[in-house]
Amino acid sequence: MNSISREEIDARHDGRMDAIEKMGAEIHKKIDSLHKTIIITWIGVVIFSILGVSAVNSALFNNMLAAFTSGQDLATVQADVRRQLRETDALLKQIQADANKKSSHSFPPERD
Repeated sequence: MNSISREEIDARHDGRMDAIEKMGAEIHKKIDSLHKTIIITWIGVVIFSILGVSAVNSALFNNMLAAFTSGQDLATVQADVRRQLRETDALLKQIQADANKKSSHSFPPERD
């Protein structure tokens, strides 16, 4: 039978332990890399979420401001239309009064 000496067993054992330690170190490096990736991704998500909320807020504010300005402009236009309507009504009454004066002073219409 092959008899293996204690030194050979220890050498194999040491080789296996070195391989396990090397694998453990590689796994630790990969976990550190994954940890860094997760942190960077998390920071990116937070930043883009803040920017997204800010963009939505800005869009809503601009739309509300445009609607308010439009309402102010509409009120100005309505006031102008009312003023023009009063002026037109006054002119129409004046034209009707002038027409009534002329018709009362004119000759009766001719009959055929």
